[in-house]
Amino acid sequence: DLQALGGQSGKVNVNFGRAVIKDFSAENTPFELKIDATAVDNSGYKFLSESPLADIAESIEVIEYAGKIDTKIDLIFGLDDASNLKMTGEVTPHKKQSAIRLADFSFEQIDGTLKFDETGILKSDIEALYASEPVEVSIVGGQLAEEPALTITGKGKVTSEAIADIVGEKWGELGSGKSDFNALVKISPPEDPQAVLMKFTSDLAGVKLDLPRELAKLATEKTPLEVDVRIADNSSVKINWQEFRGQWWWREDDKVYQHLGGAFLFNNDQELPQKAPGGYYAQATFEQMELKQWLPII
Repeated sequence: DLQALGGQSGKVNVNFGRAVIKDFSAENTPFELKIDATAVDNSGYKFLSESPLADIAESIEVIEYAGKIDTKIDLIFGLDDASNLKMTGEVTPHKKQSAIRLADFSFEQIDGTLKFDETGILKSDIEALYASEPVEVSIVGGQLAEEPALTITGKGKVTSEAIADIVGEKWGELGSGKSDFNALVKISPPEDPQAVLMKFTSDLAGVKLDLPRELAKLATEKTPLEVDVRIADNSSVKINWQEFRGQWWWREDDKVYQHLGGAFLFNNDQELPQKAPGGYYAQATFEQMELKQWLPII
């Protein structure tokens, strides 16, 4: 029975550790291990990746973390054959003092606990702030080959600041108010294992958009919005809203943002391209239009 009351590895502080072998003569000698540690920023991923939790670390490594996080692990396995591994654990950010970033989306004041066992991440409920508005998030790991490595569902309020995150700062400046939204994030889904897929939906009730007449929206109107984001080597955003459809692509190498092209259609039956067109183009059909109304968002 060995106990450690403290230790440090990089940015990971081990608050308590205990290793127990109760009977060396037992078949497939059981080994018990308890760990209580505090990590800073993304250092917790390395800590997990060098433990029996490597699969869990891999499923969440696309999430950038800032702040302190407490990790507790309790596991038992055979020294001769570890296939009988049993484990429980939890990861808890320091309450409302932490933030995470997934692609271009930042969430602050994280509050909740991520739970796991030997099968992966268990259903865990988290609260946070997105664009200064509260959001509720549920996270669960995939148990079957046909499931994503990690599935995240969320709901909250979409604001003009959040709209700017998705479609650009100019459009965000032309909006006001807030509306309910739902989100679905799939990390390493079987249909696209190298990607993170995100879908956002909202009816935009409560949001006013001071756009050109053809796209202008009162706060009292409901106009369903659907946004699909794919994060990979070549990333893309696809928008479907009223008579407007658009899709654009980009890549990011060493934090250098490179535009790959896109297409924007209004009141037009043409299909959006399946891959980056190598430039940007727009096609629209109007009965009449005032060009000066469109200048602020072009």
